[in-house]
Amino acid sequence: MGKVRLLPPELVAKIAAGEVIERPFSVVKELVENALDAGAKKITVQLEEGGKRSIMVRDDGEGMSPEDAELALMHHATSKIQTEEDLEKILTYGFRGEALPSIASVSKLTLITKAQGYEGISLYVEGGKLLSKRTVGAPRGTSVFVKELFFNLPARRKFLKGTKTELEACIEALVRLAIPKPQVFFELSHEGKGLLLLPPASAKERVLLLFGKDLEDKLLEVNAERGSLRLEGWIGKELYWGNTRGIYFFVNDRYVREKGVLQILNEVYSDLIPRGTYPFAILNLKMPPEEVDVNVHPTKMEVRFLEPEKVYTFIKETLKGLLGKGESVGLFESLKTENLSFQLEGNLKVIGQLKEGFLLVEAPNGLLIFDQHALNEKILYERGKKKRFESNPLLFPLVVELEEDKIKRILTLKGFLEELGLQFESFGPKSLCLRSIPSFLKVEEVKEILHQIGSLQEGILEMKLEEILKLFACKGARKFNEFLPQEEILALLKEWEELGRPKTCPHGRPLLWEISERELLRYFRRPS
Repeated sequence: MGKVRLLPPELVAKIAAGEVIERPFSVVKELVENALDAGAKKITVQLEEGGKRSIMVRDDGEGMSPEDAELALMHHATSKIQTEEDLEKILTYGFRGEALPSIASVSKLTLITKAQGYEGISLYVEGGKLLSKRTVGAPRGTSVFVKELFFNLPARRKFLKGTKTELEACIEALVRLAIPKPQVFFELSHEGKGLLLLPPASAKERVLLLFGKDLEDKLLEVNAERGSLRLEGWIGKELYWGNTRGIYFFVNDRYVREKGVLQILNEVYSDLIPRGTYPFAILNLKMPPEEVDVNVHPTKMEVRFLEPEKVYTFIKETLKGLLGKGESVGLFESLKTENLSFQLEGNLKVIGQLKEGFLLVEAPNGLLIFDQHALNEKILYERGKKKRFESNPLLFPLVVELEEDKIKRILTLKGFLEELGLQFESFGPKSLCLRSIPSFLKVEEVKEILHQIGSLQEGILEMKLEEILKLFACKGARKFNEFLPQEEILALLKEWEELGRPKTCPHGRPLLWEISERELLRYFRRPS
């Protein structure tokens, strides 16, 4: 007998499913895409254990007839393309007829659907096998229930991440679909708790609802057209992230990973944001479907342009034009004395930043050298005492896992923490769900703060609140060895002046060193 054999259909189906369905977020993505293709105006997603235990996606789209519902569970059965030519002009999210049967082959799936003029039907499939079919009463639309993903592939199931990680990936998958479809109502809940609620809105309102209304004055609208290409969206003026999570690129409303566009963004922002950071950008490229191939990757996350040079040149020149035609706006130029001179009570002139840790300021009677971290820490501490922290809604709610005793301690301080801009709620005995954080803190810093707050020993409440305030200020303050743009240096020094020129940080360490003109003259052995 030869060595080459045809694989059994069941194994073929599982291999195919592995290409399309990576983790729970893949199921959410594929089912929501189907709902959008069906013309849904409202889409509801419900998850348990981050989608590992169950996923439900319900829509009010056109639904399917009983006959179409059965066909939809078969591989390569689709209503979206009919001929080979259709592959060259794809505008729907799905087109291969692979998603639903792939999901059904590695889960316990229930499909309930009803189309106008037909009875509702419920189909139950387990591991790719249709086990039951019955007529049911149902509203027009489709509901898909997916339970125990990879129950028949234990080796694959054991590689799933923790609940928190899988949940975040599912939320991100939904956000990527919600951005280009602001006219559609999206909602997502996890184990009965609502995490995302996105009513129909304008394109900009949808972006602000997802990323924070405080961004409104920090965004530049992108709206350009050249020949058959059109680019829409928003880019940040002075916004930057530590990773690429703030970059969303779409082609005809489809989120894709595009290295060429990432390189363009890095280039046009190279002299506008700190090295090693990434800009905020939401870009939607509209183009004739025959000029882009979306049938490149099993998950449809990559595309191939017919004329890539034309596309990249258009995007690059559009962004450069918005950001000053490629010229530096001066935000990160070397600090110049004449540019930074400003009046406080006397004529203080900023000389510059030394070793990305000290701020040098010329005063009428000598030189002031500030420790930038201690200075910022003092300012944040004083703001906190006056409850002046701004709060930024998170892109999506974040689940933080801690020991049960730490959760209890944190919940006793919930009111005080919310006054400082930290909005959260209990998410089970060992978790918190964060919805907003102080604008000057990063997510990782908030996690560290919560761990430390949970570890605080019992004591006098006022002393405990004082320690928390110092913790917020210390974590949120600009770090030593961190470059500061000139506008931020000016803002810090002006606020220092408003506070009455304090000389120590909240921990009692000095925040500046004053060297008088007399000391300088004496050191250089010059007559005073």
